[in-house]
Amino acid sequence: MMQLIRPFTHQDSSNAVSQELWIRIWWALFAADNWCSSSLGFPRQMKDWPRPDRSPMDENIFAGMAPEEALQDLNEPCQNPGLWAHMATLHEIFGPIQELNWLAATNKELQPSQMELDTENLAQLLDDWQKALPEEVQLTDPNLVGHSKRGTGGIFMGLHLAFHHYATLLFYQYLDPKSALTMRGRQFAARCKHHALSYSIWLARGRRQSGCEAVYPTVGHMAIVSSSVLLHTLLFGEEEEIAQSHDCLKANFEALLELKEYWPNVNTMVNDPFTPL
Repeated sequence: MMQLIRPFTHQDSSNAVSQELWIRIWWALFAADNWCSSSLGFPRQMKDWPRPDRSPMDENIFAGMAPEEALQDLNEPCQNPGLWAHMATLHEIFGPIQELNWLAATNKELQPSQMELDTENLAQLLDDWQKALPEEVQLTDPNLVGHSKRGTGGIFMGLHLAFHHYATLLFYQYLDPKSALTMRGRQFAARCKHHALSYSIWLARGRRQSGCEAVYPTVGHMAIVSSSVLLHTLLFGEEEEIAQSHDCLKANFEALLELKEYWPNVNTMVNDPFTPL
């Protein structure tokens, strides 16, 4: 449908509100395409589509827009990018992460040294993305409370939970001792554990903060991935890692039980964690 409409080939939006809506719809579909295509093993459909040059604006500015506001030049960069703008740039990295994991699983001729190099390059992109976030978007407790008060706590939590999930996926294969024979491989394994822990810690923190609850179904999928890493640590980790991993595993389970009240399909994911979303 979006291919047929082609909303960005001509600037024909009637007002600034509808213009911004098209931008947000496009990036929402881009996010869904990355998630669904990767989980089903299909090529991404929106890879070569015409895309908006502008990123989504600040959520509170968008909420306060009046229909009669003048159209903005789509060729000009957004002066006040919002949380969805940062989500869009994060999704740009998620696609290559999934492609690398798919290649590692299907290409037996892929050399471990090349795999490490590709992983390092993507890890640098994630690090650069995190460092480039404005101060008010950084993952801190004061920012969490602030976004809760502004009504953007759920989006804020979703942004950072996605970051830790994507990093966990990037380093996941290095939990296998056969993939962690080098110093860099062992560092990747440690980073996988770090991001799985961070996901659980912040998911629990968001559940305690009113207005920051993350209750959409993909949170369940991400919690299961985090839990699999925590379980690996319980079974094979160092003694000093066990207590925190146990607590985080319990917190993830509590979050999954809560999600089942909203989304019955979470029960399927718990019973079969490899079920595609």
